[in-house]
Amino acid sequence: MVAVERLVEAYRAFAANGASGAPAWLKDLRDGAIARFDTLGFPTTKQEAWRFTSVAPLTETTFELARTPDTRHLTPADIEPFLLGTGPRLVFINGFLARSLSTFLSDDVRLDGLAQALIDTPDLVRQHLGKYAAFADRPFAALNTAFVRDGAFVHVPANVTLEGPIQLLFLATPVTGAQTVAHPRNLIVLEREARATIVETYATLGDGVYWTNAVTEVVAGDGARVDSYRVQRESDRAYHVAVTDVHQGRDTIVNVHAVSLGAALARHDLRGTLAGPGGYLILNGLYLLAGEQHADHHTTTRPPTARVTSTSTVCWTAGHAASSTAGSSCGPAPKRPTPSRRTTTCCSRVTRMPTVSPSSRSTLTT
Repeated sequence: MVAVERLVEAYRAFAANGASGAPAWLKDLRDGAIARFDTLGFPTTKQEAWRFTSVAPLTETTFELARTPDTRHLTPADIEPFLLGTGPRLVFINGFLARSLSTFLSDDVRLDGLAQALIDTPDLVRQHLGKYAAFADRPFAALNTAFVRDGAFVHVPANVTLEGPIQLLFLATPVTGAQTVAHPRNLIVLEREARATIVETYATLGDGVYWTNAVTEVVAGDGARVDSYRVQRESDRAYHVAVTDVHQGRDTIVNVHAVSLGAALARHDLRGTLAGPGGYLILNGLYLLAGEQHADHHTTTRPPTARVTSTSTVCWTAGHAASSTAGSSCGPAPKRPTPSRRTTTCCSRVTRMPTVSPSSRSTLTT
């Protein structure tokens, strides 16, 4: 496939230039990921997990890898409409940390760009990066891993509670006459009994065609609690593909709330791994679309052994959908897509799940 060959060639250039100084373990991770993407190629509607969503627009467009932007002309006033307030935040422009626009923490909590964390705390990053967002069967996760360079790094030490939210703001600045792709990689680690609220926001400072291919790994140590909010409000000409992987220890609580408002094509894969007893996971979603927009959310929740007793709840709510699908590994599969012009909620609740059952979906169209 020509599109795959273009991206593999782009990786060779990336590895020889911008990524040439990476440590050996990261180079091996990247090389393995691009090899897997080369083997998998882009998904097609013949595959069960993608049967309602075509990624043809991605294969038919030539994307250039986003470069480090010049952010000197940007001010806090430019990003103010996207901010939650004056609390701690990391701001990324085209996938690269803009330090001048970010607000850092001064205590033991580590809040920084992944690129800087690879320099300052390489052993901590190596312990977790790529350990949860598996890419054996997910080409976009493989592609992101191959181009991993920058993104958010959040580390909350044991027994530390953050009172306010941390915002991770990702802004695209479309380039006239060129289509770019950014691969932000986020690693969020909460140690034992830690508490934190994280808000990911994806938006744009212009109107243009671009592609965001994001991966977020969330690690909750024993007894930790994470409240994760994700708001996608990209340009209505953009493409947004994302993977979120949550790994939970025993007696953990993780709440994930995902909102999809923008992008011509949006796909979000969420996987929760309940790795210890007593874990509780909630996946909530909302998408509001119009015109030719299409959104697809696919969720999988799994414990590694039959002895794990945990609870997960998956809910998706859609209103005025142009074309949207919500897939979950929990519950029976519908016989056919369900058309709807009204707000619809699709929820499933599973307790004590030793295995992953066949995928189920509800499709909502006008």
